[in-house]
Amino acid sequence: MFRLLKDVSTRWLTIGPAASRLRKEIIWLIKQPIMKADCQFVVDSSNLFIRFTENFQQDVPLVHKLHAELNLLILTLAGRVLKPVATEKLRDELTLQPFEDEKNFLLLLQTVVSDVIVDCLESVDELP
Repeated sequence: MFRLLKDVSTRWLTIGPAASRLRKEIIWLIKQPIMKADCQFVVDSSNLFIRFTENFQQDVPLVHKLHAELNLLILTLAGRVLKPVATEKLRDELTLQPFEDEKNFLLLLQTVVSDVIVDCLESVDELP
């Protein structure tokens, strides 16, 4: 039923493809919508890091790109959970301060998640 794609020594880089493969191949086994949403959340979250990890897997020195790529990654993550006003402040000056004030966070129902996650969560009677 399953096939080994390839063995890799850097497991931290494979969480996205592993979760995606799990979702595609055995999601029909998962009966609880919350577990389906969890699996999809891992896939969606790991996709945010693809550009970053791919950039730094090259065989050339890339330290000169690190600051810009980290800025982009933080802004991308912030855009998922922070109000637009707080994200705009980050564009001007990259600091963790907006993450320290709970007023800057979006409400749970406003956070950016995929439609698949929303569909799964809508079929859950009560969230934990």
